[in-house]
Amino acid sequence: MGAALGPSFLKSHQSESCKKNMCGISGIYQATTPASLRSNCQRMIGAISHRGPDDNATWQSDDVNLALGHARLAILDLSPNGLQPMHSNGGRFTITFNGEIYNFREIRSALESLGHGFKSDCDTEVILAAVEQWGLTEAVERLHGMFAFGLYDQRLQTLQLVRDRVGIKPLYYGWNDEGFMFASELHAMRTIQNWQPTINRDALCMFMRYGYVPTPYSIYENVYKLIPGSVLTLTKDELRSPAGGFSPFATDSSSSPSKYWSVEDVYESGGSNLFQGTLADAVAECENVLSDAIEARMVADVPLGAFLSGGIDSSTIVTLMQEKSSRPVKTFTIGIKDHAYDESSDAKKLADFLGTDHTEHFVSASDALDVVPNLQQYYDEPFADSSQIPTYLLSKITREHVTVALSGDGGDEVFGGYNRYIHAPKILDRLNWVPNLMRQGLAGALLHGPWSLYGAGLKLLSPVLPESMNDRWLEITIPKFADLLSSRSQREFYDRVTLLWPTDALVLNGHRTQTRLTDVDGLKFAAGSSEMRCRDLLSYHPDDILTKVDRASMAVSLEARVPFVDHKVLEFATRLPESFLTGNGKGKVVLRELLKSKLPDSFTFGKNKRGFSIPLADWLRGPLKEWAAALLDRQKIESQGFLNADLVQRTWDEHQSGTKEYAYRLWNVLMFQAFLEAHHS
Repeated sequence: MGAALGPSFLKSHQSESCKKNMCGISGIYQATTPASLRSNCQRMIGAISHRGPDDNATWQSDDVNLALGHARLAILDLSPNGLQPMHSNGGRFTITFNGEIYNFREIRSALESLGHGFKSDCDTEVILAAVEQWGLTEAVERLHGMFAFGLYDQRLQTLQLVRDRVGIKPLYYGWNDEGFMFASELHAMRTIQNWQPTINRDALCMFMRYGYVPTPYSIYENVYKLIPGSVLTLTKDELRSPAGGFSPFATDSSSSPSKYWSVEDVYESGGSNLFQGTLADAVAECENVLSDAIEARMVADVPLGAFLSGGIDSSTIVTLMQEKSSRPVKTFTIGIKDHAYDESSDAKKLADFLGTDHTEHFVSASDALDVVPNLQQYYDEPFADSSQIPTYLLSKITREHVTVALSGDGGDEVFGGYNRYIHAPKILDRLNWVPNLMRQGLAGALLHGPWSLYGAGLKLLSPVLPESMNDRWLEITIPKFADLLSSRSQREFYDRVTLLWPTDALVLNGHRTQTRLTDVDGLKFAAGSSEMRCRDLLSYHPDDILTKVDRASMAVSLEARVPFVDHKVLEFATRLPESFLTGNGKGKVVLRELLKSKLPDSFTFGKNKRGFSIPLADWLRGPLKEWAAALLDRQKIESQGFLNADLVQRTWDEHQSGTKEYAYRLWNVLMFQAFLEAHHS
């Protein structure tokens, strides 16, 4: 087995400076000298040691020019027996693994009954034994958790990359002039000697439209994100250069990713096998499956807690956690000193009732603003969900007390919490009675007419709008609403409502974009919001929500766990009829009923809930104005050659004047400009 035990196993502990960067994995194949390969791999893993500050190490193969790296955040088995890259007992496989396998003890027991022995009490060794026993595909199908890993098979000289079912853990891969590379973050790839990445203008256009770069694209050409629930297998020759006809999308091609699980299949199966019981039956089953998911995620050899915002999702997680715990659960909330955006009192009320060990930390606008210049250190490609700021601050406070935290993310997508799930079917039904020509005319007037016309337009439309869509809501979202008037189907409505920049004129010099990020044509969905929920879980959730939580938490070496997207919870939720999801006009019916059975009537959820919002529009006209203006300098944008400087300037001026509300469009531009300044100046 040569490399498994020989001198080419290289271990280098990180310095104090590495601890201050971002648990991560990396790998590189290069037709170069062993010393150069070693140096590149060490730099790669050093760049992401913030993800794993407890230890880092690299390994080189003796038979191919491949090196693997690992930065360790120790959660289970804190002894040296858990160090990676790790080799299988037979020496055939070497793995660098990021994540947690919640059912590893169950799998281990099955393997021990088949004669396997173990040196550690960690899940990584169990994965290797499972692959030896059953092969990779069957082994991965047995894994219950969040994970991304690279697995080298010395016998076949193949490298396989694997990502968890819903994309909780990140994994980038691609080729440069000298060969293949992969890593948890792009930060690692940028350290490779002589690699000069090129901005992918197609990906840039999609970023401007959606506020994130959708899988399988990355911001760079020839670098991709591995599709969740898939495996990429590469031979020795394919490590040198991509095989002809390579596609980053999961296909049947041997050199492209192949899926072992898919959200689309789960939704199609759920729609054809709807839950047949009563709402009370559904609540009971929901509690069982969600409690199992939470209990599995409460296993750790380090301090553990939970984020608590006071909303339905985090309140459900913490309530069920406390029932499972013999001691007060550690809960964490940040409050914002702007009362219009502060929701900490709801969290405190629940924490007091449940008796959790609650930590509440208030941040000022200046605390939040201090994070802005450092965002590019935490997010490795352009990312423009402004709730990234409070998410980072919450993670930072939480990490001062615990190493692992459970999060309520995913509750909206899985159990039907977003307004679009509730309103889209109603709006479309009502708009069907309005002639298309009238809708088109009104849309044009809203987009291009003076503000004095808006009141008349809103009055005309009031019969077809839900009561929650008041004048102020529409005033802020006039451009988007005008675009929605042209929607003729739920699919078109979704495509339009998820766009931030509705024009292709922003990105220069030739590009193409996908207005539809996910291809669900031909799939049979149940009535209601199931198609929109499926599409959110295919793109928005992994590429925005999970990316936000992963980068913010790993920036401070905190592991965030997300029970709502446990695949068993997801498979249950897809079987629920629409009336158990959005039937009360508020969303998340099952979760609301579950909490109602646990808490007094004085607890109400969802009223004036803002999520992790910040007053971005005001900040861009006030304390962030100078910073933003410097990044949006016309000459700078023109010299870079990526964006339409005239359009950017006009958008900025209109926002500053107060005549239009363009905060989120501008935030997309600002995050790209800050990315360029941090990594390509």
